[in-house]
Order: sequence, then structure tokens, then C-alpha cells
Amino acid sequence: MQSAPDDEELDSLSIRLVGLDENYPVRLNWNDLGVQFSKQSIVVPGDRLTRSREFIPGHGTLRRTVEAGSGNASFAAGRRQKQNDDNAEDNDEDDEDEDEEGAWELAASVAGRQHVVNKLLCVLPGRSRYAGEIGDVVVGRVQEVASRRWRIDANARLQATLHLSGVLLPGEDLRRKSEEDERAMRAVLAEGDLVSAEVQSVQADGSLVLHTRNARYGRLGQGTLVRVPPALIKRSKTHFHSLPCGVTLVLGMNGYCWCGPTPGQSDVREPLASPADRSEVARVRACVRLLAVNHVPLYDTSVMQAYEVARESPVALLSRPDEQLRVARLVAEQLLTAEVGEAQPGGGGFGLHSGDLISGGALSAVH
Repeated sequence: MQSAPDDEELDSLSIRLVGLDENYPVRLNWNDLGVQFSKQSIVVPGDRLTRSREFIPGHGTLRRTVEAGSGNASFAAGRRQKQNDDNAEDNDEDDEDEDEEGAWELAASVAGRQHVVNKLLCVLPGRSRYAGEIGDVVVGRVQEVASRRWRIDANARLQATLHLSGVLLPGEDLRRKSEEDERAMRAVLAEGDLVSAEVQSVQADGSLVLHTRNARYGRLGQGTLVRVPPALIKRSKTHFHSLPCGVTLVLGMNGYCWCGPTPGQSDVREPLASPADRSEVARVRACVRLLAVNHVPLYDTSVMQAYEVARESPVALLSRPDEQLRVARLVAEQLLTAEVGEAQPGGGGFGLHSGDLISGGALSAVH
């Protein structure tokens, strides 16, 4: 029996993006469900995006100069690469905006999907470390207790920082922290504890500053942590979900998902959960993993649909690739049906939009 992939293999969003082989035998084929990928929106490093000067370069792009009368482009630093033939045909209409002297163009610096917001052109990578935005809900693990701060592993390039002044102490209002509070930091969060927090700011070097000033944030109790590609987490109004099956699910925008039988925030150590509660937590965790393996976006609706489909299957069976494919396919069909109903006049649906069904927008989908 083929064993399920480990957490490192889950971060495989760029498999179809760059044509790699993850050696995972069974995987959901979105083309069989009527979803087609737009080749114009998928780019790799070096591909030309546009020569129009109306666009502003954003993340994942670079500006390079174009030699007059030549089809080759050179980076501003002097590096030269050949033009991509397919993109050259798509951008012929932009050639009239090119000057013979000092012409430049925007090219992709990462592999991903083109994304335009007004006149800002950027490339969203399919596989990358979590960058972080202000207001994001994240789940992390305490790595170090330092002077008036905690170092948190938030699946980013650098460790995140949680200051003592940004923590809501149990049973107390926000106040100025004293030396006594500093000495009792490990009573609040110790090394190895899981914590839910919100991104307060992003430093110049890309490191994140977190805070837990809201009562819903804080130390996470008994439960399990699942690591998925951050691009699969669908941004929503709330990332704390109390599922009808009695499991609390926290979907961190950084790709760390926590599920447990309790609300998750407590100032005391909870007693061990019952076997029935642990079984429900294991089932929800298996549903999250099988959706991530098959590149289905993760939010409360998709997880609950997977839970309903897999309710009759033993939890151990959900680790088999063929069973994961069966569940993921049924969930994807339901989500696609809901999206079609949303697009029709007067239709219902779950509020999905074009591109949401593939990696939460990391890859574009057109029907």
C-alpha cells in the first residue's frame, strides 16, 4: 500500500506549474472536471509580461532594457536572455509603445500567475515562503523566549516576533507590562507551544511582528498542526471555524492549520481529550491533508464537504492516495457546481469567484 506523502511533499503547488514530477501516483486532474488553464496567465522567470508603460511593476516582476532592433532583452545589470516566443506573439500589440532608444519591458522574476490590480502588474508565485500582510491570521510555534518577546516560527523566511506588550494576558486587560510579567513569560507561552496571532506589521527585512491583543488569539491547546502550501488558504473574513462535528479549525494564512477538540485558548492545561474527540480531530486533519494534496482551496465549506464525503470511511483509509482522490474529486465537483450556480442569474452558491477553485487563485481557471 502506497503511503501518504509527508508534510514536506504537501508543498507541491508548483508541480503542474513548472512540470515537475512529485512521484505521487494519484492526483486530482482538474481538466477532467472541465477546468482549463490559461497559458497566457502562467509565466516562468524571464518571460515578457508587457512593454506598455501604463503598468506599474509589482512583486515578482523586474524591469529590463531592450536593445533597439533586437529581439533579445538584457537585464539592467547586463544579463541577457532570449525572448519567449509565445509571449512575444501575445505582446506584439505593445510594440508600438516601444521607443527605439532606451526601451524597456516588464518580465517575470518568479514562476507563477500574472495578476493585475488597476495598473499594478505582479506575479503571484505558486510555491514560496509566507510573505505576510498586515491583518493576516497566522498559526505559529514558539521557538525561543527572549527578552520581553517570543520568537515564533510562522513559516516565513525569518522568525516572527511577538512582543510582551502585544499579548493579552489571561484574565487581564491590556496594561503596561512589568518586570514580574517578564519573569512569568514562560507561564504564558513556553517553547514548543502553538499560538494563533495576527500580523501587526511587516518590517523592512520582511520579518513579521505579531500580536494577540484579542481574546480569540493566544495559546492553542490540544490538537494537531497540519502544514499546507500558503497559496491554498482562501482569504476570508474569519479563519476561526467551529465545525458542527465538534472540532475547532484555525486556518492560518501562513499555511499552518490547527484543529482540536477545544476552542483552543485557555490559561490552564486541559485534560486529555476523549478517544471520540481525538477521532474527530484526526478525521478533520485527514480531510485538510487530502484537499491540500489535490490542490483544492481550503476554507470552512470545502473542509466540511470533505468531512461529509469521508464520514463513512475509516480514518486510516483516508491516508490512501486512491481514497484521497475519490474524496477530493467529489468535493471539487460540488465546488464547481456551486460556482456555476453563483455565476447564473439568481443562482446561489458559496460565493466563489473565478480562479478560487485552483489554489485559492494561485492558478487561473477558465471554463
